[in-house]
Amino acid sequence: IATAIAASIGSATLAATSLAAPEDIASVFVTWWVGDLVGAMLVAPPLLLWHSSPVAPTRRPVETVLLAATVAAVSLFVFGDSPAGGRRYPLEFLTIAGLLWCAFRFGALATSIASAGTSVIAVWGTLRGYGPFAQNSPNESLLLLQAFMGVISTVMLAVAAEVAARRSASTSLHQLNDSLEARVASRTEELVKMRDRLAEAQSVAHVGSWEWDVVSNSLWWSDELYRIYGIAA
Repeated sequence: IATAIAASIGSATLAATSLAAPEDIASVFVTWWVGDLVGAMLVAPPLLLWHSSPVAPTRRPVETVLLAATVAAVSLFVFGDSPAGGRRYPLEFLTIAGLLWCAFRFGALATSIASAGTSVIAVWGTLRGYGPFAQNSPNESLLLLQAFMGVISTVMLAVAAEVAARRSASTSLHQLNDSLEARVASRTEELVKMRDRLAEAQSVAHVGSWEWDVVSNSLWWSDELYRIYGIAA
């Protein structure tokens, strides 16, 4: 909504000052709006995520380097001066593989950075006439490219957020299980100590205890009660 307001004000200003022809206002508005919208979708996430959770040293440096190289190589293959990019083959969805890898393994921040990096390479190649979005008009080319990158960036961030939520839920569940196991173990240890103390107290006082299960007609005696009556266990 904010980018649409900005585009409306900008387009109206150009029309009022005769800097744009009336028949071009619609095209100017779409170009302005899509440019601002996709720019915000690609630039804002890495900045906000970096501020909220700064990058820590990675525990998978080899995988990080391999991922970065893969994302860059695929982007250059699709949008650069390669056999695929030069002939404008519709291979833009190949970029999703690297971004999915990033979303599942490295989280939202890395995914947003990878999406922005892919977009930079895509814009660079498209302006030079390479890739599936290269058209006769640079403006039309960039509009198509921006729409694609905006959708891909949004989807990949949603995937990364869902993966993070599932990992958080799994971690919380494991912590709860560990806590319950620790509490059960602690209570069991307390019961064992209480039983031992009860047995010791019965031995000192020469007092026994017994239980009779009426349903099964079984009888349990404490060790001290066996000794009191002189009966073998």
